Amino acid sequence: LWISGLADHLAWSGDYRLLKDHRANLDMATDFLTDESRYTGGLFSCDPSSLLVGWPVSASLEREGACVEVNAWVIKSLEDASSLYYALGEEHKADELHMKASEMALLLSSLFSKHESLIYDHVDREGKKHMILSSMSAVPLSLGILPDDVGIAIVKRLYEQDFMTAWGMRSLSSKDPAYDAKHYYRGAVWPSLTAMYALGCFRYGFQELGWDALNRIFDLLLSGGPRYLSAAYSGDSPEPIGPAWHSASCALAIISFFDGMLGASGGGAEGPTFEPHLPQSVKQVTLQIGDKKIALGR
Repeated sequence: LWISGLADHLAWSGDYRLLKDHRANLDMATDFLTDESRYTGGLFSCDPSSLLVGWPVSASLEREGACVEVNAWVIKSLEDASSLYYALGEEHKADELHMKASEMALLLSSLFSKHESLIYDHVDREGKKHMILSSMSAVPLSLGILPDDVGIAIVKRLYEQDFMTAWGMRSLSSKDPAYDAKHYYRGAVWPSLTAMYALGCFRYGFQELGWDALNRIFDLLLSGGPRYLSAAYSGDSPEPIGPAWHSASCALAIISFFDGMLGASGGGAEGPTFEPHLPQSVKQVTLQIGDKKIALGR
């Protein structure tokens, strides 16, 4: 995530000073992500013994190996590192990182289960695939790193009622035997995952579903009270069960709106560019950036 943050800073500001100042840190982070001793079968592996774990930490012991969400972020980080090395004029290293990220994306996509329309939750160090009816497939979906047919299938699967509630997406399907509505990893609704799902919907051409998912988060934000926006809600009712005013959930909702629905991307010193993906119910969005107003329509 640090690498991606550095790449975003460069894309939006056009300022190369921070990149040059943190060149040594970029090298260390990239070396960490490309260390082959951390890989199993071509995918990055979690190791609870070294505190290198997936999300959330409470489920780390049962998810040792290559986890879907961790590998999605590693792929994104490698692609972003590639763009940063291109900016530094190191094309050979940039090409190597891009190739590794592409190979990993193909491997991750190969773990898609047509039967469940989800990506296997994780692959252990013995190579055994584990299917859990979790919504972690929303992470690679949000990053747009999946083939269209896989992405579309996941969009449709996660919108089904065992995952999607009126207040957001459950972390685990209510059909899974381990489902527990008030357990953070085994069924609670996460606004952060709902936002990532919405972003994925916009990336794969489902504007109406993306807008619908975003509105479920906005409804929670506007419902008032000192505990909103919570990190998690019960899977059976919109009862907050997590920390209040969860900054990551708020940030991801904003990212989904700007990057997904408005198609915003950094344009350096020239300012942002937009390729809006507005739903039918939204005719126009007007933004004010400094003294300038920008009207975005379909």
